[in-house]
Amino acid sequence: MTLTVDRERIAGLREVLESKLPDLAPCARLLAGDAAPEILDRAVARAVATWRGPVGPELCAYVLSWFVYLQRPRKAPRVAGESPRGDVLFATLPPAEQLAIVLAAYEELPADRIAAVVGRVLAEFELEKVAPLDPNAGAR
Repeated sequence: MTLTVDRERIAGLREVLESKLPDLAPCARLLAGDAAPEILDRAVARAVATWRGPVGPELCAYVLSWFVYLQRPRKAPRVAGESPRGDVLFATLPPAEQLAIVLAAYEELPADRIAAVVGRVLAEFELEKVAPLDPNAGAR
C-alpha cells in the first residue's frame, strides 16, 4: 500500500512541477546561465524525491533551493568588475542571497517563507522601507 501511495505522490509532484517549468526556467537562467536546463532537471528530480510538504508555492521554492545547491560546485567565482552587466553582479552574491532575491521577485514569497526555505532568521530577509526622496528637502 505504501509503495502505491509513494508512486502516486511522486507522479503528482512531477506533474505539478512540470506545469511550473515555464516559471522556474527564467529563474534558473538568471542563476546559472547556459547550464540552467541540466541543473534544473536535476533539481526537480531531487525535489520530487525528497519533498514531504504539501503542494504549494513552497514546492517551487524548494526546487530553487536544490537548484542553488546543485549549481554551486560548477560555478566559477566571478569578479563584479569583469562586466557591467547585472548578471555578473548578481552572480557575486552568496547563494542564499541569490535564492532570496529570486524567491521574492519570481515566486513572490513573503519574507517568513523565504527565511524558512533558505534556512535563515526572518530578520535577515526583512527589507528596510525607504521613504521616497523629496527633491525640495535640501532647498528649504
